[in-house]
Amino acid sequence: LTDNDADKSTEQLLIASIAQRWLMEQLIDNVVTVSEADRVSRFIKQPDGSYLPSPGYTGTLIKEGDGSYLLTTKQGVEVDFNLEGRLASWKDPNDNITTLTYADNKLQSVSNSFNRTLTFSYDGAYISSITDDSGRSVAYTYDGSGNLTAFLDVTGETTTFTYDPDSRLTSIYYPANPAIPHVTKTYDALGRIVTQTDGVGNTSDYYLSGFRTELVNAAGDATILYFNDRGRKIFSACACSPGLGTSFEYDGYNRLVRKTFPEGNREE
Repeated sequence: LTDNDADKSTEQLLIASIAQRWLMEQLIDNVVTVSEADRVSRFIKQPDGSYLPSPGYTGTLIKEGDGSYLLTTKQGVEVDFNLEGRLASWKDPNDNITTLTYADNKLQSVSNSFNRTLTFSYDGAYISSITDDSGRSVAYTYDGSGNLTAFLDVTGETTTFTYDPDSRLTSIYYPANPAIPHVTKTYDALGRIVTQTDGVGNTSDYYLSGFRTELVNAAGDATILYFNDRGRKIFSACACSPGLGTSFEYDGYNRLVRKTFPEGNREE
């Protein structure tokens, strides 16, 4: 390897690095991802500046002049996102608007066209209280690991939660009987739930093995569950008749698209 070869090799690596970065920037700049509760949709920017939605998604996305985005669903709902990509407003076909405000990257308030408002307060990164326009509020308390340890409802009643050293929920205490746990959970060495016991001592056992889980309740009734490689449930049935169950189908974005019941009826 001569010096010239070394220079040429370095130049080629540099060019390749710049080209790869450019391609990645083009990909990032030309793809807009919208995350919803049950799905993620991607819009690809076209040469004319419009955005092509994911297959099967009928909504439209446009980029506003100020750099924000407006998503319109097939039902006529308009969803506006601010420059940081956060939900800024939601308007239904009847022009009822819900508006969200932020500060320091945290949601501060949610208000609607009926003069209803929710205001959020924080303890560091965690929500400490939520107050409505009438002055009612709920409060949240956390431990040093960020686990929710107490919830104070609008009536002044408190629900408490306990955890093991690995921050796994071990018990829940309801206000009606604060000295006895309503639910108690145990886990195996892999962090998987093993048992769940209710407030009167009834215990359900969980048997997990790869993509198959069997749940046996306190009465001895067993339910068999199967999951796909993304952790989504694809089949559930009573162990007494494992061939008769409910199946679940998903699209390429892991969204539930079809549920088939034992009798053959479907939800799509």
